[in-house]
Amino acid sequence: MERPFWTSLYLVDRVLIDCGAPGSVEELDHFFQGLSEEQFPVACYLTHAHEDHAGTGHFLTKKYGIPVYCPLESVSLLKEGWDYKEYRKMTWGKTGVIGFDAIPYETHFETPSGFLFDTLPMPGHSPDLHAFIEKKKGWAFLGDMMQPQYQMLFGHTCEIQEDIKIIVESLKKLYKFTDGIQDLQMFVSGRGVFFGRELIRTRIQEIHDLHQKIHEANAKLEPELKPARKMKRLLKVLFGGESLIGKMTGGELSRANMIISYLKWPLEGY
Repeated sequence: MERPFWTSLYLVDRVLIDCGAPGSVEELDHFFQGLSEEQFPVACYLTHAHEDHAGTGHFLTKKYGIPVYCPLESVSLLKEGWDYKEYRKMTWGKTGVIGFDAIPYETHFETPSGFLFDTLPMPGHSPDLHAFIEKKKGWAFLGDMMQPQYQMLFGHTCEIQEDIKIIVESLKKLYKFTDGIQDLQMFVSGRGVFFGRELIRTRIQEIHDLHQKIHEANAKLEPELKPARKMKRLLKVLFGGESLIGKMTGGELSRANMIISYLKWPLEGY
């Protein structure tokens, strides 16, 4: 595969929000060469330290001297860099993430023309994930939060361990934080732009509905079933089986992980 799957970085008033996957270095360099001096990035802010968001950080700092800012808890990981499994190399590039020095950001940052972004912690997909929100403009850059109708989660043997309960708590935090923004625009990596705070409520309700459905399906199964057999039954009843992606990733990104995460979350935890 010559190019990684589509991910997202944004250039807002000379500030990059995220910087793409390792496999996108040449594409990013080509993009930079088309920018004027007045447009060229002066900084990069990372929503979180996953390879599809932080993968060109070494390139930014070494070739162009662009400082990269990140959550405090990501500094040591980014300095070391990391490799990842073959299925992710097919999507994000074969080099892995080359380590680089990043600078921890604080509770907000300002762009050269005065756009003021709050950095809102939103764990669940990743413990270090932050949303960047410019309230006056109604912009919310969410990284990998707000995925359309959660159908799979990372887990199992993967170092990425998503938690659906924490995800919904973060979505509720986002809804509260954006109160008063009439025309909210939410930029989600690889998904595009979503509009309006009511969509956040819709996502929250979808999660609660599936939470109820999964617990009800689990309660109907024979208690003596072995865990593997039980999971197979639940996958069949709820989704018609495991997804192709679940099989291709060896269960690291799968419907089974999502079911496990929901079942760890008691119904009374609403």
